[in-house]
Amino acid sequence: MKRVFYILFCFWGCVFSITAQNYYFVMLHDKANSPFSLSQPQEFLSERAIARRMKHNCPIDSMDFPVNTEYVKAITATGASVIHTSKWFNGVTVLATNEQYNAIKSLVCVDSVELTWAPLTPVRGVHKNRVIATSSNYINSGVQHQMLNLSVLHNACFRGEGLQIALLDNGFENVNTITAFDSLRLHGRLLGTRDFVNPSGSVFHQGAHGTAVLSTMAANIPNQYLGTAPDASYWLFRTEDDASESRLEIDNWVTALEFADSLGVDIINSSLGYSEFDDPSQNFSYVDLNGRTARNSLAATWAARRGMLLCISAGNEGALPWHYISTPADADSILAVGAVKADKTFSSFSSVGPSSDGRIKPEVCAMGTSAAVVNSTNVVTVSNGTSFSSPIIAGAVACLWQALPSKTNIELLQLLLEASDRYTAPDEQYGYGIPDFGSAYLSVVGNKLSNSADVKPICFPNPVETFLSISTTHDIQWELFDVQGCKHSSGISEYIDFSTLHQGVYCLKLNHLDSVFVYKIIRK
Repeated sequence: MKRVFYILFCFWGCVFSITAQNYYFVMLHDKANSPFSLSQPQEFLSERAIARRMKHNCPIDSMDFPVNTEYVKAITATGASVIHTSKWFNGVTVLATNEQYNAIKSLVCVDSVELTWAPLTPVRGVHKNRVIATSSNYINSGVQHQMLNLSVLHNACFRGEGLQIALLDNGFENVNTITAFDSLRLHGRLLGTRDFVNPSGSVFHQGAHGTAVLSTMAANIPNQYLGTAPDASYWLFRTEDDASESRLEIDNWVTALEFADSLGVDIINSSLGYSEFDDPSQNFSYVDLNGRTARNSLAATWAARRGMLLCISAGNEGALPWHYISTPADADSILAVGAVKADKTFSSFSSVGPSSDGRIKPEVCAMGTSAAVVNSTNVVTVSNGTSFSSPIIAGAVACLWQALPSKTNIELLQLLLEASDRYTAPDEQYGYGIPDFGSAYLSVVGNKLSNSADVKPICFPNPVETFLSISTTHDIQWELFDVQGCKHSSGISEYIDFSTLHQGVYCLKLNHLDSVFVYKIIRK
């Protein structure tokens, strides 16, 4: 009987090995014969994304074209399943058997194929860049606000309104039901969700980590808790699979980032990081932390060059053998965020820099030890991790950007570095230090805090049928563009005649005082 069992075991083992499927990233050769055109970007980017590119003078190029659909059909013809497509990397993530893998490699349209996850790899319990350790010291979101001098912005009514933030995390359990996010839901500032791990799943049914991360920005419990950007709008994307640690999660992350770009998102927060995996052969080395090796790091830099500002947790490996930052915190032109305690001393778990090519990392720090959060059961508590220092910064960035809308993402980033307390003597733990958001704001506008109604012009009615009015107390210059970036007209009057224009979406650029404002105007 034992022998029979052994023979059956071997037989089924052979069958299983033949039919086993792995995940691969397939790099395509080109985007030849693309049906898309740079003159019609609205076919692959939202109006908001186009407006963001125009505002920041970020060109739209062929990297933004979707991948060649004929190439995708050739891959699916092998029997493999296409999981994701990446326009920036011109590739696809597939689930394929060994036979399908060999068939894909032989296609003329394929340049290379890289293993991203073999599901049979034993899970080693790799330390993930997430810590939710509760403490009983104190519960006060005001402490983390005060550390950043955020009250200057909040008191001037800059709380993130008009800015869109996308979170890439492991899920957002109960965000659709708990009262901490009532105002987010009631005011339509929860813009949408997507599960990049399980497309048929719900981001609200798992991921207590993402809920706590979101709370540091968006939660609003009167007289008890306030996030750093309670009036911003949010997209919630699940990219992290808690069941394993693999490069497939990097593919999920990149796909979500590209989707956020196409939506026109302004700010990204990702409290995730990758360096070691269940399969040790896929591990990154310190040499790889140059911002140009890992796909998620490259994607982060490309997103920054498209006008987004990315806040990335530095990591929680400071006291572990791998004590460096992880990907994509090594990316260029982003804010990698480390953690400090309430007394502004360094949190020992916070991962350190520099990047392997010598750049200062992390860039800034915020409260990450005993940070106040709201958990998935609607309880205000405190937790530890750069997972929370990063979104605290991301929310504050939204407030500052609302106050200084003419600044590009790179200008805003530089302004924050210069307003940080170690700017003249950065190091591998604190980076440039803790940013003073009030000082950053006042350095631009001076010590006179204007009423926000005086600062920001109002355009009405929108949608418009005949004349659009611009309400302002100062002289103003305007330029009107279509979604393709072609300028229709310009002027200095307080009225714009839309009566002769076709129905559709237009982009209005206002030069007001020392600021530039961009509005989406609908001609009905």
